[in-house]
Amino acid sequence: MLIFVTLENYVQGHTTPIRPIEIFDASETQDAFRYMQKGLCIGRVGLRLRPSSEACEQRSTSSHLILEVTERTRQTALSPSASYFLIGGLGGLEKAISAWMVEHDARELILLSRSAGQGSNDELFTKELESVGCNVKLVKGEVENLDDVSKAVALATLPLKGIIQMSMVLRDQTFETMRFEDWKAAIGPKVGGRGIFTTPRCQLERAWISSSCSVLCPD
Repeated sequence: MLIFVTLENYVQGHTTPIRPIEIFDASETQDAFRYMQKGLCIGRVGLRLRPSSEACEQRSTSSHLILEVTERTRQTALSPSASYFLIGGLGGLEKAISAWMVEHDARELILLSRSAGQGSNDELFTKELESVGCNVKLVKGEVENLDDVSKAVALATLPLKGIIQMSMVLRDQTFETMRFEDWKAAIGPKVGGRGIFTTPRCQLERAWISSSCSVLCPD
């Protein structure tokens, strides 16, 4: 795994932390961002999420943080008369996003993944969303397979107005050891799944494709 190679290089001293490291208290978040905006730091800027001993002495309090809070003014509202299509499984992130969407008025979710309905907690999670008035449909399939996508889209009883594409395959390798099969497997769900956005029944108002890229090039 790439992470183990990275850690081994660190232990052997081949890689070192980027310095200098400037640390600000959490209550000084604005100062930290202003410091970054100056463009004078080539190291790292961090926030200390526990009060310094000096700050505790000044306040003569326990180790509680005192942070300035700004009230949120922007709210996201989804349409209760629309269907939303989520691709990428029922892991922690996907469940959190699904719950967030229901909290913001989504009332029909279609979830497509290779193992939909097979997880030990999938049924329980579905019932939780249904208990607050959301119609949840699990579809087992792959986003690269247009037949699976069409089958999932056909289950929508409301206009399909939103798609969240979170499918991914992890094949961590350095470039020098990466096989073509590994590259194809990792890029397939993103590139091969692009056809979902041209589905005739879509009347998209919202679309989101999640992705990440980490590259390690040997000398």
